[in-house]
Amino acid sequence: MATRSISVADLHAEQANTLSPPGELLVFPTDTVYGIGVRFDDTAGIERLRQFKSRPRPQPFSLHLSEVGRITQFCQPLNSQQEKWMDSLLPGPYTVLLSAAENAPEDAVLEGKIGIRVPDGTVYPRVEASFGPLLGTSVNKKGEDPLNEVNAILKAFQGEIALVIESDELLSEINSAVIDLCVNPPRALRGRLPDHLLSDYKD
Repeated sequence: MATRSISVADLHAEQANTLSPPGELLVFPTDTVYGIGVRFDDTAGIERLRQFKSRPRPQPFSLHLSEVGRITQFCQPLNSQQEKWMDSLLPGPYTVLLSAAENAPEDAVLEGKIGIRVPDGTVYPRVEASFGPLLGTSVNKKGEDPLNEVNAILKAFQGEIALVIESDELLSEINSAVIDLCVNPPRALRGRLPDHLLSDYKD
């Protein structure tokens, strides 16, 4: 299959299966960087993503959602402190780890924790309106640097990816920080805790 590109502004839900059929990979914009992924319930697509990334189970992918309110569908009930943290972080450039619910997609779960992203801005919600929630990760093969420019992605992965969706908003080009909210105080596993969380624990 030849790789196609389309602006997020030109996406329509009825085109989704034609542009990126089940079992195929797509590149999508967030608020930070481009991700590569598949629909969260696309079993064949998830296997193809694992092959592309050389990522064996149980190594997880992040579940991308368009609304903060949908997080509770996939995690255990939040305590009041976790709700406060969530309200201060999302939507935004963070991947948060929470205790996974029984119905959480297993490919987004490791050691009982699910990694969830809710990108800021209007770009990702338009992607999800067409394809539904996505499991995703950085656009690169194992051991290579991530790519974040559409032409470079098309050149590198022509034929391996069905679709590249181009953002019509600027991306930060800085990977999301990964924040574990299952512990108190919260812990940064990638990047750093934002100042407003750090200040809660200063003397």
